[in-house]
Amino acid sequence: MTDGYEGEDDTGPRLQSALASLSSGPPVPPPPSNFQAPPETEIVSSAWDIFEFQKLLPEWKDMLKFENLKSDVASGLIVSMLSLPLALGIAIASHVPLAAGIASSVVAGAVAAFFGGNRYAVTGPAAACALIVANIVDNYGLSAMVVSTLAVGCLQFGLGITKIANICKYIPFPVISGFTSGIGAVILLKQLPLCLFPIPNQIEAFTFHDFLEIFRGDFHPTVNVIQQMWEACHLPTIGLSAISIGCMMVFKKISPRAPGALIGIGLTTGLQCFFQFQQVKILGSLPALSMPSFPHISAVLDAKLFGGWFFHTFLLFGLATLETLLSHTACDKLLLTRGISYHHDPHLDLKGQGLANIIGAFFGGLPSTAVIARSSANVLSGARSRASAAFIVSGFTLAGVILLQPVLRQLPNCALSGVLVAIGIQMMGNTETKVVFRVKDWTETVPMATAFFFLVTIDLLTGVTIGVLTAGVILCARRLLFHTPLTFRWTWITCTLPQGDFQVTGMELAGSLTFFSLSQTDEMMHRILNKHHFGKLAQQFKIDCSKVLLIDLTSLEKFLQALDELLPFGYQIELVDLPMKTQKTILLLDPHAKRLFSTSLSVQN
Repeated sequence: MTDGYEGEDDTGPRLQSALASLSSGPPVPPPPSNFQAPPETEIVSSAWDIFEFQKLLPEWKDMLKFENLKSDVASGLIVSMLSLPLALGIAIASHVPLAAGIASSVVAGAVAAFFGGNRYAVTGPAAACALIVANIVDNYGLSAMVVSTLAVGCLQFGLGITKIANICKYIPFPVISGFTSGIGAVILLKQLPLCLFPIPNQIEAFTFHDFLEIFRGDFHPTVNVIQQMWEACHLPTIGLSAISIGCMMVFKKISPRAPGALIGIGLTTGLQCFFQFQQVKILGSLPALSMPSFPHISAVLDAKLFGGWFFHTFLLFGLATLETLLSHTACDKLLLTRGISYHHDPHLDLKGQGLANIIGAFFGGLPSTAVIARSSANVLSGARSRASAAFIVSGFTLAGVILLQPVLRQLPNCALSGVLVAIGIQMMGNTETKVVFRVKDWTETVPMATAFFFLVTIDLLTGVTIGVLTAGVILCARRLLFHTPLTFRWTWITCTLPQGDFQVTGMELAGSLTFFSLSQTDEMMHRILNKHHFGKLAQQFKIDCSKVLLIDLTSLEKFLQALDELLPFGYQIELVDLPMKTQKTILLLDPHAKRLFSTSLSVQN
């Protein structure tokens, strides 16, 4: 037996029985002196290393293979049907010209797909970023928004070069779910009036003071607002919005590949062309992509404005980076369900995304991110290479803007708002939120609810910050009240081979796996991969969890991702003595993780 971390040297008796055929042996020899594992934080210098062409060249060659062309064209066409209406709708929600949304989808989307770390990911404007972008535009002007796009790109590219992209993983799982649901709720609240009233600004705002008057017995402010809303409701606007929302929701249930947004937009545009509803705002003429020009940095150099602009820009950078990395991780999981073992490179992801935002800024584009909805459609439609997202999606989106110009002029604005309302509803019911509720653990639910509440009522940064602090306080309280450790230890289990050599056949975990111990999980996986490189790792690898006291959702998800890194090497991994509740939680996170358990277990959806 050999120590894996901090000198732990005893093994669980139940693991010994599970490994009865194995015997203990002397320590596994250390790595040879000439071996150097890749460091976690490494700053590279040459252009070849910066863009990591050695990783990109094989995938670029795949784009030229004729056998991939049919699948890539078919998937690219389907995804472009989603991208065009979403680009227009998010541009409206962001208070920017429509050309900015098109530039983000076409230009930034092509660059990120060509240079990014995931061949299947699709990049474009994201609904989650629309709120911050609209705030920047309203307070600092359109030119400041373009400079923000440039700044976000530079920060992302720098983060990718320094290879510290994994910093975003330290946000607890429940906070991420509360953040996603909160963004969806804010989008829903912002866009819903546009689906009901042709001129929402004419409705008098219902303030918190009016709400307090209800408890004092004064219902007049409330009655006045309700009366104004009833009189301002416009049936054609409501009907067109309902069609758009219905198509998005229904076709998503039928098939993720179905272009529900495009179908809804097509139906509502056709109805508007035929009936010519009065008071329904239409899109009008679509501007062409502008020629590239350098962003006006002077727009944010005012000393009175720079502090606020930088705060919003840095917030936008964090949000865009987080959504990109989360989208790529979700894309990897979706590929695994289709029998494809593919792992994105998070550092290359941010380099490609940063370069996309830098170039997109020269075309006046919105900040772009990898988007899980479009990326999922690309995977499920059968894409095989980067050509689908890099050329086909961007090409068809641009062609649609040019060729469908006469039709798009009649597109009702309320239909685009309906698309965003449907997105908001879907974000509120995201998979992470469902997992947190189904786990039924208040230590996970409270941070999620806290992040959601403060994000909706105050702002995004406050919600995420308070959510993280809440999760940390709960863990520290457990430590003080119940003496539950915040970290864990691991121990190698070895056996002697017939030829006299030694193999690592398993490990024992002891302590708590929490989001405080994520760096330990990385270190553990780094050492396991080193054993693999030296041929010291047994193909059947067992992990004893009998001494694990606590596993939270954040560390559990990271632990599963770490184990997935061993799958391409053909290892059979088994978790021994894992509590039944934890097994059920694992299946909620990854329904295909039954392979990790020694006993059969199923969880009903």
